[in-house]
Amino acid sequence: MVAIRKLEARNLVRTTARTSATTSTLTLVESRHKARTRVALASWLCSEIGSTRGYALDLSADGARFGGMGRGLAVGQRVLAKIVHDHGDAPLVLRAEIVRYQGGDVCVRFLDAPGNATVEEHCRLRAFLATLRDRRALD
Repeated sequence: MVAIRKLEARNLVRTTARTSATTSTLTLVESRHKARTRVALASWLCSEIGSTRGYALDLSADGARFGGMGRGLAVGQRVLAKIVHDHGDAPLVLRAEIVRYQGGDVCVRFLDAPGNATVEEHCRLRAFLATLRDRRALD
């Protein structure tokens, strides 16, 4: 059973000496249903404009959280996520959508696309996550 975490976000609209106007509190519901695995993997988020390098901080079959990427990508923007999981293999390349920024980290959800290449990449991701879980269970 997966626990659903609720996060609270409050967007500051304008602050003056007399007032502090804010929007109403928005409850964000965590949308990833698969178990997360903490990692520190070199990664790139590639858009039409260029690519941004950083690190994948946690991964699941549904999405990921990246650090060190800045805030140059817009929420809702579609990107390619390249994740180097093993220096001997080609990086995982998955279509993703920017979901939100959490602190200084950018959160994405992986998108499914028709075609064998996408299915193969998702299978490689799931196999990699299973290997990590097995290693940690032995420790």
